[in-house]
Amino acid sequence: TTTTTTRDAGGGDDDDAGTLDDDGRARARARGADSKVSTSRCLSELTTTRAQNDTYAPRFREFVAAADARVGLTPFFSPDTSADASASLVREARESVDVFTPAVESWSGCGATKSGCAGCAPDRVRANEAFVLFRELLNAAHRGVRVRLLTNRFDSVRECAGAVSVLSYFAENFDVRTYTSTTFMHAKAMIVDNNVTAISSVNWSKSSYLENREAGVVARSKSVAEFAGEVFEYDWSVAEVWRMPANDGISEDEIQRMKSSEWLPPFSLSPRN
Repeated sequence: TTTTTTRDAGGGDDDDAGTLDDDGRARARARGADSKVSTSRCLSELTTTRAQNDTYAPRFREFVAAADARVGLTPFFSPDTSADASASLVREARESVDVFTPAVESWSGCGATKSGCAGCAPDRVRANEAFVLFRELLNAAHRGVRVRLLTNRFDSVRECAGAVSVLSYFAENFDVRTYTSTTFMHAKAMIVDNNVTAISSVNWSKSSYLENREAGVVARSKSVAEFAGEVFEYDWSVAEVWRMPANDGISEDEIQRMKSSEWLPPFSLSPRN
């Protein structure tokens, strides 16, 4: 049986409210929206109408661990321990980090602006970006870990002249692709060294990590990681490569500084609610 999934533009999930930064919410209010921005409305404005290129045929069977399999499970919750759990997993990686995330958001005001474009000067992003995994992922890539990031493509946001988004900054340092397997990718998962898998409800937004009640689990199991890895490898194989858009306002010197392998000390996390 083959299926083509369609996404209802009028019905999003509550946990995606964090995919917009403060500026995005301000723009929505300026258009006359209620102060409590509709999650589904925001997503339908930002995402492409249809991500997939071909009809999707379900290909992955239900995973059932062997009765005698040993699986170490560690639960985590936002706003208490999700950030620490995610950062620790990236920090322990020695070979690979593969990530599913619906969107990549700046925690430091470098998202979409009122003018409709996004980003900040590259040196500002490097110095100030407070997203909990920003420096962790860059450090991992520059110590030799293969980092691959799979996310959705948002066509309605362009980068400002002389500015770079967090997503494009990542793309200058490790592989980034945009999802095309089905209409939308809603998964939040990380596979580390093909041996550890984190699956959760946590988006890469400040509110999802530090304000909302979110939940996840880290599974230390080779078989779980292999199954999740099969799904990732398929989606990665049909995804589209994301590169930083051409931007005449960014110099070659700035691009080289973006690619610097200098270790970046992680920031302390903001206080929780």
